[in-house]
Amino acid sequence: MTGSTGCLFVYTCPSSLRAAADRAIGTIIASSAGVDWSARDGACTAIGDWTGRPGSAAALAGALRSLGAVTFDVTEDPGPGYDGERFSYAPGLGLFRAATNAVGDVVVDENQLAAAVRDSPNAEALRERLARLLGRPWDDVLEPLRMRAWVPDRAAAAG
Repeated sequence: MTGSTGCLFVYTCPSSLRAAADRAIGTIIASSAGVDWSARDGACTAIGDWTGRPGSAAALAGALRSLGAVTFDVTEDPGPGYDGERFSYAPGLGLFRAATNAVGDVVVDENQLAAAVRDSPNAEALRERLARLLGRPWDDVLEPLRMRAWVPDRAAAAG
């Protein structure tokens, strides 16, 4: 089996769902030894690397999405014969999926661009369609959580 690698970022997971999230992670990916959970503001967060079969990011995103109240990003690195992927989920927005290149940039293919141009009645609609193709609505919601994920919890550090 050719292994795949990626990163998991769980920004908010209610404590009551952590066991279910752990089971989902453990049954889908081969190794989550680098995924560390911590408590923050009454919820759980997790950041780490994983290994598994190609397509594991999609399965992991589906399983975490089914929990409903979990916000996350999961990425899968590109490998021989397949593109990388990024999945983002925020309650209220749903699941975003995009192909990514070797440095993690979202890739919008020619068919997606052609459909956006063809189906957009005006320039504003085209801007909105392109923003969705790039994941901008998810980035707007998740970026503050992403920034917090990298800042140490001052209360925990003081305690």
